[in-house]
Amino acid sequence: MGRIFIRSIGELFTGDIAAPMSTAASLLIEDGRIAAFDPPEPRPGDRVLDLGCGSGEDARWLAARGARVVAADRSGEMVATARAKLEVDGLLADVRLACLDLAEL
Repeated sequence: MGRIFIRSIGELFTGDIAAPMSTAASLLIEDGRIAAFDPPEPRPGDRVLDLGCGSGEDARWLAARGARVVAADRSGEMVATARAKLEVDGLLADVRLACLDLAEL
């Protein structure tokens, strides 16, 4: 199964803006089991689900390190900002973006 990261922006839980990959809501799932709540830097090829991606800073950071990222935010404006930044960085092909309100799932 490999490694899968799941992260959700820290402000969702704490009210603070978090640095990339330092949120309390980060998980690393390795071979189907939770391996860490504060995962290490991703390895190339790791899959990452970035919930509440905002302007895409974490998605950019992760993709630049070789991770395959699915990033979602409820704001279409934030998703558009993330898309523009990823395009400028040449990382758009490494990140799948979605406008999605998690409360509606």
